[in-house]
Amino acid sequence: MLRYALALALGRLGHLPDYKVIPTTSLRITGPGGEPVQLDGDIGARLPADIALAPERLLLVTRRKPDRRRIAKTLLWRFAARVWIIDSR
Repeated sequence: MLRYALALALGRLGHLPDYKVIPTTSLRITGPGGEPVQLDGDIGARLPADIALAPERLLLVTRRKPDRRRIAKTLLWRFAARVWIIDSR
C-alpha cells in the first residue's frame, strides 16, 4: 500500500507493473447488496452503485495554487469533482 501512495505522490503510479488504467466514462461497483461505498471518508452510497462522469466540470475555488507537496491531493479532488454517483440501490 505504501508503494502505491508513494508512486501517486511522485506522479509515477502509471509506472508500477501491477497498475492498469482502463479508460471509461461510467462503471458499476458490485458486491454484497447494501454494503457501504466510502466517498471522501463518509458513506456516500450502497452497493451496487453506478458511477459516471458529470456532463460538465465543477469549478473549485481555492485559496492558492497547489504546491508540489499537494499535487496528489489536488489530482484526487479534480477526479472526485468530475464523478457523480447516478444510481445507488
